[in-house]
Amino acid sequence: METQSTWAGGFRLILQQAETGCLLQAERKSSVLTFPLALSAPCFFISGDEGVHVESYPDWDIQAVIIMAGGTLPSTTRAAWNKDPAEPCGNQLQAIIMQHGQLHLTGRVDHAVACKTEDRDEKAFRTFVYDSGFAR
Repeated sequence: METQSTWAGGFRLILQQAETGCLLQAERKSSVLTFPLALSAPCFFISGDEGVHVESYPDWDIQAVIIMAGGTLPSTTRAAWNKDPAEPCGNQLQAIIMQHGQLHLTGRVDHAVACKTEDRDEKAFRTFVYDSGFAR
């Protein structure tokens, strides 16, 4: 099982690939929680030049927002978007939102082209916050 991990909001987050989908394991102190994701494998954290992209919104007491991508980008879409065949790319997006020290997964999955090392604009993170009802 392939994994990718990062730290955010006091949690160690481990993204695991399973045959049927993806799992998120969240570790904090001696507590370990596992969440099934609404993403198809393979999946990955959206990253930029400095690693996994994490946004925070202190005005809403949101310590971290992380976007994960999954699914397989069809070859016709990959060609139309001029994506490198070697680059991991997907077509499903789901976010982790950490607010008041608690971890939440967004219920909906967005469908958009996303590649592992192509960062997303901050507006994409904010959209997940608004659409999930975490903005006040």
